[in-house]
Amino acid sequence: MDDEKLNVEDKGEFERRMLSFDIKKTSKDILIDQDVDYLILDFIDERFPLLKVGEAILTKSNYLVSTRFWNELDKSDVIEISRDEEASFELWSNSFLNLLSSLEDKKIILHKAFWADKFKNHDEDTILSFDEDRLDIVKRNNKFLSRLYDFVEKTCENLSIVEVDKDKRWSDFAHKWGVDYFHFGKEYYIELSEKLEAVIRR
Repeated sequence: MDDEKLNVEDKGEFERRMLSFDIKKTSKDILIDQDVDYLILDFIDERFPLLKVGEAILTKSNYLVSTRFWNELDKSDVIEISRDEEASFELWSNSFLNLLSSLEDKKIILHKAFWADKFKNHDEDTILSFDEDRLDIVKRNNKFLSRLYDFVEKTCENLSIVEVDKDKRWSDFAHKWGVDYFHFGKEYYIELSEKLEAVIRR
């Protein structure tokens, strides 16, 4: 695998590294090797379609489809799997169980992160609901996330859960990473850090 094919102009090293982990399937070993007190999980990025490429499964991220690796890939051998398909959940749940079996006695904190259904208008300092079309997108994705979180709660024994109050779950249009359903205001992250600290201090 030529890592040069994963470079995208004007994109950061983090995204390239995450794609490399996905292709080479190294994330599991990295997590297992970490000498940490807690492993914090959330699934807010579980929103892209999956791709079956031969026997491999990849995430069809925006970054992936911008790479030379993708442009040179033989698409006749690629099958796209929507997140709405049951096959997507089956692949995810089986992979999670595989990961869980390797984590041994590591303590897990589940951050139940969901998409925001409202946004902050900084000009008027008000919190407003998204329009109906956007709300439909939010509801569909949050339903999928709820299914993932429910699965983890049922299968993990050594688990602590944190969830930020819904009143603080709004999209911040002034966020440094741009506008999105899961780029929240600083109030969200303050409460999250407080709840994480409370779990760790127990």
